Amino acid sequence: MNDDPVLNGPSRYWYRGDAGRGYGSNNYRFTYGIAGESSAENWARWSMGRRVGRQEVEVYVPHTKATATVVYRIDVGGSVFTRRAAQRDVSGWTSLGGYDADGARVTITLRDNDARSASAEAISRL
Repeated sequence: MNDDPVLNGPSRYWYRGDAGRGYGSNNYRFTYGIAGESSAENWARWSMGRRVGRQEVEVYVPHTKATATVVYRIDVGGSVFTRRAAQRDVSGWTSLGGYDADGARVTITLRDNDARSASAEAISRL
């Protein structure tokens, strides 16, 4: 499990979420979406390391500030999957699906230019 994503981009565009939310000791963070502009100003990446067996990928969507539809890129040993989360329709932990890892490295990436509308929340767990 990765409780500490790499947050990339100007720090002034990353905001802390509500205390006590998210997974483990990591409160969720968010950045406002730039709605499909050509390059991301901010992105978050979770490196989960090598995983064995079927892995369920979930994201935490808080009930406030999350109004975007965002795209998560899930990389399992070189195979790339994309999953959309319409955040206005969900809250709490939401599944992005199960994946057979078979000892492969797993990373999950969220970019602010994937967002359509207000904000892109960033926290994930396996």
